[in-house]
Amino acid sequence: MSTASRNRSNAHYFDLDLQDEGFVVVLLPRPKPAAQKEASSSSSASGGVAIGPRALPKKTVEIRAKFGVPVVFEPSDENVTPQDLFQPSYSVVTMPQVHGFLHAEDSTSLLVYTDGVCLDNGGRRPRAGCAFVFRPSTQDPPTEGSVNFRLERTGPTDEIHPQTNKRAELRAVLGAIRYRNWRQGGFRTMIIATDSDYVVRGVTRWVFVWLRDNWMRHKQPVQNKDIWEAILHEIKRWRRQGLEIKFWRIRKEWNKAASALAREGAAKVAEERFINLSGMIA
Repeated sequence: MSTASRNRSNAHYFDLDLQDEGFVVVLLPRPKPAAQKEASSSSSASGGVAIGPRALPKKTVEIRAKFGVPVVFEPSDENVTPQDLFQPSYSVVTMPQVHGFLHAEDSTSLLVYTDGVCLDNGGRRPRAGCAFVFRPSTQDPPTEGSVNFRLERTGPTDEIHPQTNKRAELRAVLGAIRYRNWRQGGFRTMIIATDSDYVVRGVTRWVFVWLRDNWMRHKQPVQNKDIWEAILHEIKRWRRQGLEIKFWRIRKEWNKAASALAREGAAKVAEERFINLSGMIA
């Protein structure tokens, strides 16, 4: 068995139990193959559950957080594209009708593409840009269906942060979620489509561990905590207003428009202060 395989088999997993006030995260030992159960019986008898070289206490660890639960969007067919499921159309539940990428069978579900890039990422002159696309742009009448911008030097807490690819990806998500009052368009579900594994795994899985460990990872502060917390706050706020936000990890080739716009954003004039972007439903 490879080292990577051993690490996966010895890892813990998280069982989510949804609660009215938020969620509960329960840390459980990963189930062992039958062949390992007998070998670990002595460890279990002593009050622990053997997981590879470690033993965990039987008592589970619970974490309660006061915000809505981020959810992964999983289509029934993993090969179906966002363009197949969410086509440019108009909502039928509001007047005037709202134009966007709406689910083929549910016009109350909206998809928004997001991406962030950093030129010279990790180098001496990093320049990061962010973008999100919420509808097709049109010529007649002329309408913009996307937003792109340079990643600011400061975050929502006014602290200075380095320009990185991961931070730009997160900032694009926060910009999209805050951009409009999506509930006024009659939407009940908003799907954030991104090719960033960091974003999707972070907001739906890793954040629970960070909360348990007081935003520490390997004895170091979690990077981009300010944006993570802002995104979680927005998820909770929108959930209370009747909008559920889900995250869909899509292939890079399905996210070309947002990626190209993010690169354009990286070439814009540097922004010092964090900007609250806003637009109107139309």
